[in-house]
Amino acid sequence: MSCATFWCLELRLQPLSELLIRQVGKSNVQWFSYPFLPPTTFSGFVASLLTDEGDESWRKNYIELNDDQAREVGALFTGVFSVGAYPHPPARVRRNCHYRQHLGDVYNYEAFAWAGNKKLAIAESCWTPELRGFLLSENKASLQQLSQHPSLRFRIMRVGKKSVAKVVSVNGPWELTLQQVQGIVPSTVAPLEMVRQFPRDLEVLYVPMRKRAGGKLVREIYPCVF
Repeated sequence: MSCATFWCLELRLQPLSELLIRQVGKSNVQWFSYPFLPPTTFSGFVASLLTDEGDESWRKNYIELNDDQAREVGALFTGVFSVGAYPHPPARVRRNCHYRQHLGDVYNYEAFAWAGNKKLAIAESCWTPELRGFLLSENKASLQQLSQHPSLRFRIMRVGKKSVAKVVSVNGPWELTLQQVQGIVPSTVAPLEMVRQFPRDLEVLYVPMRKRAGGKLVREIYPCVF
């Protein structure tokens, strides 16, 4: 998307569980979670809401391997792109951890981690009362058609590794225009003034984003400020 003017559709989400959205950087015994829905995760969430038929490979809820079976909203509405879903300030993001035994595919919470030569698995999760998700397109009609889809509003769907969210409202589409300030075009999803409302220090998280359209899913990892 290279145009200076485009359209934005907002989905307000109510998390019904803690958010466990695996970060790119993790090990098999320690999982770090994004405190938001990355663009790839939110795109798959919307695609699941809009698709009631198909085999299990299409309705895949999360990706362990890049097997080219990820769900994407762009496959259903051409030219629509996800930029993710983020906590709505001034709400806080609470981070939690839980611990369990990890031995291959066997998990339990019933004995000491050192019993049976098992590893202690640490899983981070996050909690926030509301998320604001955004879809962008150069074509207003595509977002209008998507916003009127009967399977979108008030639906509940699994998202990420172990999370559940409900679509509370769908707003827009609104026209957005990139504006230069002192000759510089902004590259952030949200204005810095909005970011400053969070009562936490800024941090850099590495997020997967789509590299190019068509063919296999090709992604690159980008550092993002949160």
